[in-house]
Amino acid sequence: MEGSQGFSGFTPNSRLGEGGKLQDAIETYLYYHYIEGSTPQTIEAYRRELRSFAVRTGDVQLADITTMSIMGMLSDMKARELAHRSIKNRLAVVSTFLKWAVLWEPLETNPAAKLKPPRIPRLASLSYPVSSSNPS
Repeated sequence: MEGSQGFSGFTPNSRLGEGGKLQDAIETYLYYHYIEGSTPQTIEAYRRELRSFAVRTGDVQLADITTMSIMGMLSDMKARELAHRSIKNRLAVVSTFLKWAVLWEPLETNPAAKLKPPRIPRLASLSYPVSSSNPS
């Protein structure tokens, strides 16, 4: 994408209020990050994760997103055997987007707020045997 991140001629106020469509809210959220100075890589990562979420939920109103729809996303990722860290990161992107939507008032509550991210398994610590012999 060019330096404008594809936001040329973007009018956030009209898009956020237009029937409350999820896709419009996502584009407004990405524009918000562009204005706030997020890096192009960050915006693109958010775009990728949120579009994936939108594809899974379908062409719905933002207000139709429920805790169950987010749990469905988590279930799909687990079924595809994504790494715990990947699932945790994707949930964080969706949850942060929905938290933003509450702050800017298209949503009254964050449906992801009740969900806990998966625990990332700890790797077993490596222990090295201690030599009992005294080097002389």
